[in-house]
Amino acid sequence: MNHGSCADLEACLSSIALQTWAPERVAVWGLLPNLPWLIVWEILRLGFVLLRDRALLSAYREAWQLLGTVRRRRTLIQATARERMQES
Repeated sequence: MNHGSCADLEACLSSIALQTWAPERVAVWGLLPNLPWLIVWEILRLGFVLLRDRALLSAYREAWQLLGTVRRRRTLIQATARERMQES
């Protein structure tokens, strides 16, 4: 299996998740002006995976399945951080 610069499938999955759902990319004020470019970029990345490295398709599928878990954890972490800030 060739994953390019990724050492293993889990590293690729983490990389895809971080690149796709990083907080600074989700912020509305940063997303809207760049939305056309982000859509093109994601289509190109998916096209590369489809044409050159089909083994990564499972990473995309797993990242999509884990999206709900990632959002729940992020919400919990943010709530905890807010509580700590209010206590100080």
